[in-house]
Amino acid sequence: MNSRRRGPVHAAFDSGAYRDMVALARHTTWLNGAANRWSDYGLLLFVVPVVAGLRRNGWRALWVAGAMVAAFALSALTKLAFAEQRPCRTLPSVGHIVALCPPLGDYAFPSNHAVLAGAGAMAVWALDRRLGAVAAVNAVVIAAARVYVGVHYPHDVVAGLLFGALVAGGGTWAGSRLGPPVLRRVRGRRGSDGERPDAELPTIAVVLLGKYNRRNER
Repeated sequence: MNSRRRGPVHAAFDSGAYRDMVALARHTTWLNGAANRWSDYGLLLFVVPVVAGLRRNGWRALWVAGAMVAAFALSALTKLAFAEQRPCRTLPSVGHIVALCPPLGDYAFPSNHAVLAGAGAMAVWALDRRLGAVAAVNAVVIAAARVYVGVHYPHDVVAGLLFGALVAGGGTWAGSRLGPPVLRRVRGRRGSDGERPDAELPTIAVVLLGKYNRRNER
């Protein structure tokens, strides 16, 4: 009995908000299917700015995908560190949930979906402010849907959004600071390597011409 009581207390500070969201889902069954699909597939919308921005932004557009991958990898490690069980397991009394409860070992904190959404939104915002605003709305909807369908506490998705945004923002900042100097050095080396033979050709020609003239004079 004691162990059962300790389970829900693990995230008791927002279990009430979780119960309210699940209750909302129970009374809005017409929305259940759309929310469940959006919580899973809404992330695909982040592919649009990547494809649309490739011509104009080049490698910067690819950072949207790179930021999401990096954030997901770090999130997976964080999940193992906290090992927080899903609310659909620690609060079984809530009854109706829209999605299937993930298996044991598939931990809740932070929400991977929210992490990916937060990283994608921040990376898109770095490319284009208008698209970034739309991406941010999409990220919030995805995060809220994960609570609505019953597989995450609110703090899981809030932390996930912030986590993903920090990873993407940090990577963007580092790239903007470290990228240009590295590119300048690479281009400088290429330029110096390319110019050195051309610069030395006149000197070599003068030396050879001098030797030729001295021989003729003799």
